[in-house]
Amino acid sequence: MAPSWFPMLPRDIVDQVDYLLQNSVLPIQVDGFRKSHESHSFFDRFSVLIPCFLEPVRWEVIFSCQHPYWPPDVIFAAHDSDFQPLATNSSISSILKGWDSKDPSTLLRFLVELRNEYLQYQRKRVEELKDSRLHFEVNTLESIEDLEMGLVTDGDNARVIFSIPLHEVDLSKLARQSRLLLQPPNTGVVLQVCYPVQREFTFLSAVPLIKLHAPNVLREVFKVEDVRLPAWTDSMCLAEYIPKLLELLQSQIVDACASLTLRRNFIEALVPVFGRPLEAETDFGRKVSMIASAGVFTFLIHISLPLQFPKVQPTLLLQSSQHFDSQGRPISRAYEDYPWSPRWDPSEMVSRICDFITEENASFKQYCNESLQYH
Repeated sequence: MAPSWFPMLPRDIVDQVDYLLQNSVLPIQVDGFRKSHESHSFFDRFSVLIPCFLEPVRWEVIFSCQHPYWPPDVIFAAHDSDFQPLATNSSISSILKGWDSKDPSTLLRFLVELRNEYLQYQRKRVEELKDSRLHFEVNTLESIEDLEMGLVTDGDNARVIFSIPLHEVDLSKLARQSRLLLQPPNTGVVLQVCYPVQREFTFLSAVPLIKLHAPNVLREVFKVEDVRLPAWTDSMCLAEYIPKLLELLQSQIVDACASLTLRRNFIEALVPVFGRPLEAETDFGRKVSMIASAGVFTFLIHISLPLQFPKVQPTLLLQSSQHFDSQGRPISRAYEDYPWSPRWDPSEMVSRICDFITEENASFKQYCNESLQYH
């Protein structure tokens, strides 16, 4: 289904924007479609959010409503007023001079060239800062492929941001094991380092802000947000910090692969005890649902397995098929505290869960009956 703003754009611009959204390897976003003047029949300007050093940079793209086959103008942020790409990049000039509105790839190629030039401009801004420590960091990092850096200003506040791809962290085994497809350029872990800059842009705070980024498709098997980053000590530099981080990440990737295997083994071990599951998420091994009964009382068992399994035990959710609240929702109860040891093999884990549910089902039925009194 086409976006609502498609009919409000001239056909040539629609094709350009659609191609950009469908084919860009960068996660470029487009929004803010509007008219340059109320008298115009169509939208002719919009905003693009371009990722640079893992930060969204907003540019305004302005076409001519009367002449949509003309190349667009681009307005950059006020703090980038000295960014003059046409004066330094012949490729950009060539694209504009030979603008072909019938070629849907033209806008995307134009924006990619602009981004490349913008990254060069930002790197020069960083290198021009008068700070010996910053220069040391840049010199030690410059050999890293696809390194990005920039100076972001907001009033009196400023930040120097490094985007550092950690090429040594191999996610391919985890991706294959979880049947996930990593699409370039989002195929690895990237370290974002942010140094607050003091006034006059001459002194950087000693302790940077550090954040890890990874492909969103991996979130079901590995979350970089859960990684406990190594501490930043006094007088530490990135050349010293990164090897420690790489060692930690490689270890956690191994743990994530092992956890995925154990979760799948656990789900398989459920079958001989509980029968074939009603539903099982086997790619990531995160969820499984089964049906059970005690006499005439029938209920569902939902098991949620955390990424840290088996170090962290699963959450059990018992859900009655015979008791419903005033909103028509099944009455349920969660259990996170029951006999568990990460050292047990999967069959022992399942056996202990079965024993717990066998003992608990009468109490759960009573809980459901009592809950009906309040609905």
